[in-house]
Amino acid sequence: MKANCIVILVFLLSGFGWGDKIVSMSELINPESFSHPINVENDKIFITDGIKVLVYSSKDFKLINSIGKPGEGPGEFLGYDQGRLVTSSLTSENIVVSSMNKMTFFSKDGKFLNEKKTSNGFMFITFGTKFVVGYSTVAEGRLNLSCLNLYDSKFTKVMELARSSQLSLQAKFSPFFFHRPKPIVYGSKLYVSNLNTGIIDVYGMEGQKLKPIIYDFEKIKITNAGKKKIRDFYKNDLRIKQIYHQIKNLIDFPEYYPFIMDFHIADDRIYILTYKKEENTSEFVILDINGKFINKIMLPLPQVNSLETCPYTIYNGKFYMLEFDEDSEMWNLHINDLK
Repeated sequence: MKANCIVILVFLLSGFGWGDKIVSMSELINPESFSHPINVENDKIFITDGIKVLVYSSKDFKLINSIGKPGEGPGEFLGYDQGRLVTSSLTSENIVVSSMNKMTFFSKDGKFLNEKKTSNGFMFITFGTKFVVGYSTVAEGRLNLSCLNLYDSKFTKVMELARSSQLSLQAKFSPFFFHRPKPIVYGSKLYVSNLNTGIIDVYGMEGQKLKPIIYDFEKIKITNAGKKKIRDFYKNDLRIKQIYHQIKNLIDFPEYYPFIMDFHIADDRIYILTYKKEENTSEFVILDINGKFINKIMLPLPQVNSLETCPYTIYNGKFYMLEFDEDSEMWNLHINDLK
């Protein structure tokens, strides 16, 4: 049995009534990127793994290609978070990797095409031929904010799309600062989630604001037990625990969880992940592409911690989720058919 990709097919009779296909991928080391690192298209699965993008066949799950390596040259990356991570996205023609101070473009078969360098913003995605979308961090008084912006092709800021609170050592901040407003380009439109209002703003190819997606979400109250879990996460997380004593009294809990934790668009449907949990499942509200309600479903999406889920994506009627197996010390890709 080859070590580079061990394929295990397991069909379970679960509470969901679905067959759960599990594929163990021994090559994966660190697919816990800033944004969900899985993209699926046609017969390929693209997984952002630390500083590179691994390309797998969706038929036999064998590794096809590895794109990128540490460095500053063409096709090389300096990552975010002390150089450890990059983000990637797919367009109709390219793989686009956003790393420190540049965007790099590859063909779908992994050939380096070109790169664009910038000192403005980070975690970029392309929007048509005129724009890119990315984040910047700004300070307003003692408050730190993460702003999602629309930039032109030369990375000059055109307008701010959304903003959210960030961790601060001097002012109160939201405990949900990990969850930035998220941009998705789908078809000829840009969709931007507003976590607190539950509104998804929509923009056209010229940057014009279109009719937003609005849904009447259920309010989920934050219990004392929920607050304790979040505080315990901050107290023990490697990224935060050294400054926990400085921020513990600055965590500003609202009465309710934000309406949106995350969202995906696939197959002309909008899948909105809420904060409602039941054991190892999470609630998704499903809307059509115009915002009309279709259904609510609970999907098998375990929590990594009190604020973060396992990486996942949705494509062509299937739910893909990466979970680390402590026993085998490997990442497993779970694939479910959506019903």
